[in-house]
Amino acid sequence: MNTALDGSQTVITPASTVTDAPTVSPTAIKSMSRATTRRNTRRCDLRYALAMSLNNATVKLAEEVGYDKVASWRNRRESLR
Repeated sequence: MNTALDGSQTVITPASTVTDAPTVSPTAIKSMSRATTRRNTRRCDLRYALAMSLNNATVKLAEEVGYDKVASWRNRRESLR
């Protein structure tokens, strides 16, 4: 996932920020309370998000980078074991 070297347009580093907020579909919003939709909405750097296992932020990172790149990186890591 070294986006600085693989030719990607967006360079993502541990200091890059992401919003840690729940992702919900428009139909699910009607059934959620107002407090639930505001909970855990904050910006944080990726280093913190990954260290604290913030799932929403991690999924948004995977969406931005691309699931295929995440899977490829994981496969390379597994082959080193």
